[in-house]
Amino acid sequence: MTAPRRGVAAIVAWGVTAAVAATVALAPVMTGGWCADASTPDASACVTYQRSVLGAESTWWIWGIALVIVAGATVLVARGRLREASAVDDAVRRPDETKG
Repeated sequence: MTAPRRGVAAIVAWGVTAAVAATVALAPVMTGGWCADASTPDASACVTYQRSVLGAESTWWIWGIALVIVAGATVLVARGRLREASAVDDAVRRPDETKG
């Protein structure tokens, strides 16, 4: 059972790496903005934005959704690997029952 665990550990390591990459690319860590004042209050405008470390415009929602997608994909792939390993273990333990 050590081979499937190694496979799952590698999948989890890739998932963690993808989560770190998503955090660097999408986590809004810098906030900025500008205002243009006009003589009439209705004509004034202000804009704020949030950017990641890489400078991409982002929000907490975008970053959170990216992390949920990475986590979900990691869990699905890991579960698939464990199911494959379980099916192989069952076939090795009971070869007569699997040959229907």
